Amino acid sequence: MVNRISILILCGMFGTAAQAYELDVSKPKPNVFGYNYVEAGYVTYNDLEQDGLFLDGSYNIIKNLNFTVGYSSVSGDTVGGNGIDVTNFQLGVGYHFKWDFTKPKHTHDLLKRMDVNALLGVESTKTTIDLPVTGSQSDAEAGIYTGAKFRNQIVPKVEVAAALTYHSGYDGYFILSVEGLYEITRNVHLRLSSDHQDKDPFVDLFDNDSLALSVRYNFL
Repeated sequence: MVNRISILILCGMFGTAAQAYELDVSKPKPNVFGYNYVEAGYVTYNDLEQDGLFLDGSYNIIKNLNFTVGYSSVSGDTVGGNGIDVTNFQLGVGYHFKWDFTKPKHTHDLLKRMDVNALLGVESTKTTIDLPVTGSQSDAEAGIYTGAKFRNQIVPKVEVAAALTYHSGYDGYFILSVEGLYEITRNVHLRLSSDHQDKDPFVDLFDNDSLALSVRYNFL
């Protein structure tokens, strides 16, 4: 019930902002950023002392519509000292567009360089725990995820982004993400990101977080 209420609140906030700033998604504006890239990196979680590698990719199917794919594999120890391995696979689509702030007239220049990416996809997560008596036990969970990501270019070579997504697996939870990208070359970007996962994304911040460092290659 709480998750449903949270989703309705988020939808209402997004709709109100869209109306206030005359956001017309039926007429896509040119994007500020590219959506054809591959990415690889390292991620660590602070709750179970897990770490591992991940791969991400995005490809523009048609104008303003991109296909996304993601894979991660992390391992570590549980609180009881048992080994744990978690793999996650995601497949989805995104509808992206430049947020055209036409109201108010005195909108700050930073808000004129923002893209919005509405996300929808499916994912599968497999968790394997090594127990001393019974051996390894595995559990798999599949579900859908949906949300939105906001990308903003604050200076010519620096991008910041924030995303909020809802995931239906494991009784439902939210992921609040923040990230920064630095342009090393025209094609290569260095990305630092942090995710916070919880039933309520704005409670117990920094208690169930991940930190990731990756390299993104953009196909221009």
